[in-house]
Order: sequence, then structure tokens, then C-alpha cells
Amino acid sequence: MSAGPEELIRDEVRAMKAYAVAQADGLVKLDAMENPYGLPAALQREIAEAVSRVAINRYPDPTAPALVTRLRETMRIPAGLDVLLGNGSDEIIHIVDQAVARRGAVVLAPRPSFVMFSGYATLAGLEYVGVLLTGALATVWTAPPVVIGAAVVMGIAVIAIAILRREVIRVE
Repeated sequence: MSAGPEELIRDEVRAMKAYAVAQADGLVKLDAMENPYGLPAALQREIAEAVSRVAINRYPDPTAPALVTRLRETMRIPAGLDVLLGNGSDEIIHIVDQAVARRGAVVLAPRPSFVMFSGYATLAGLEYVGVLLTGALATVWTAPPVVIGAAVVMGIAVIAIAILRREVIRVE
């Protein structure tokens, strides 16, 4: 006799709801990083020319040293910190949650925020703690040192810091 979903899939995963995407016909979705304008013809040709010179039959170097160097310079990332590259915030959040997934680990993130902070925490078997954004925190949540200190004492594995719609993940 084969096992059904109740025996194979954890209760908290079965209880999850699908990620709902609001209907956006006729709207400009800046929160989804969508460009409402087409590319100018000259730029289309320039991109096509650049792509024609790339060996797209090979995987790119996953360490992307030139990109990492440029990011370090532009974002002023100190030499002692690593840079993790990925295909958008979904993949980065998933990678970090999987990397720290262990019994008792917790993900601390602002709410409301990107739904995938809680979703990937649940999939990884981590506890998710959402910090309600109120007052000044509703504009920018920078995880002041007292929050980070308390999180470390409490055994928080991941602190997700959302700043002006850019997700930055700090692993303690």
C-alpha cells in the first residue's frame, strides 16, 4: 500500500496556501521589477549584438568575479564579507534558509514584507517570526543592534532585513 500526502508531507507544508499574485491587467507593477516600456530599437540591437558574442552553450562562471568586484565597489561591501549571487530574491532566500535549517532555528523578518520569507522558512522546517512594522519602522526597518543582539541570544539563524524594497539577508 502506498503512502498518501498525509504521511509523506509535513503538516505545516500541507497547511501552506499558494502564493497569490494579484491581477495586474493595465497596471504598472513596479514592485515586481517589471518595466512598463519596451526597449528602444537601438538598445535591442545592442543587446542582440552583445548576446551573439557570448558562449550561451556553456554555464557561466558561478562565482562571477567581475560582477562581484563591481558589486563590492558600488555597494561598498567590506572585504571581510562574502557576496552570494542568485536568480532573484526568491532563490537567495531559499538558499540561505536551506543552509541554516536545523532543529530550533528561527527566521526573523519584518512584516508586512515579501511573503517568501515565511514561505521558505516553513519549507525548510524553520520557525518564522515576523516583526510588525509600526511607526518609524513602517518606513525603513534596519534591525537596530538591540534587535540583532536579542536575535543572537534567542538563537535566530536568519535575520531578513528589508530596506526600501531591497532584501538584504544577514546570517548570524
